Formats: sequence, structure tokens, C-alpha cells
Amino acid sequence: MDPKQINESSNIDERLTTDDLIKYRYETKGELINAQMDGRSIINPKDDPERIPDSGEYTAIVKIADQKRITPVLVKNSSKADANAVIYLNLRGFTKLPHYSPIPVTITWIKKL
Repeated sequence: MDPKQINESSNIDERLTTDDLIKYRYETKGELINAQMDGRSIINPKDDPERIPDSGEYTAIVKIADQKRITPVLVKNSSKADANAVIYLNLRGFTKLPHYSPIPVTITWIKKL
């Protein structure tokens, strides 16, 4: 499946696998909220849940406030159908982040660890 098909697919029954999505380095948009869990900051994803990868550890390019870093990212998908996934990130390497919440975040997925 080429990237254009991924973005324009109208078939609701078509499920994209993590491998399909990562092959094209797709992006997930979200918001960094002023909270932490286990020393990691929490990103609330704002994209379609179908476009968030499976639970697990990933390497990603994360952009926060005009700063980009390659960093590990943890995804935890909920087992409940009506609950969103949560994305966790270590902010080490990000400096002088804005002092407001939420902060827009873009994650470009590279690979699953």
C-alpha cells in the first residue's frame, strides 16, 4: 500500500498494521500535557486511533516547540474501545519548552524496538 492510499483509504474495514504505517514514516499529532508517569511526560494523541501504532517501545522523531529530537517513545493502547492510547516520552534533550499546557507535538515514527 502506498502512502497516498493510506491517507485516502475510505474502506472502514481496512486495518493498517504497525509495519504498514512505519514503512512510510507516518506522523501522529498530539498534545504534551503537564503531567508525568514513571518519569515520562504524557502525550495525549489527537489523531485517529487507527493511526496510532500498537502498544510498545518505538524510536521516533519528536517535534515540540520547534525542537526535534530522535528519542524512544512508549505507546500504551487501552483495552477499552472508547479510551484513547497514551504516549509517553522522556523530555531529556528538549530545552526551554514553553510554560503553557498543552503544547502541540508531532511524532514521526521510525521503528519499533
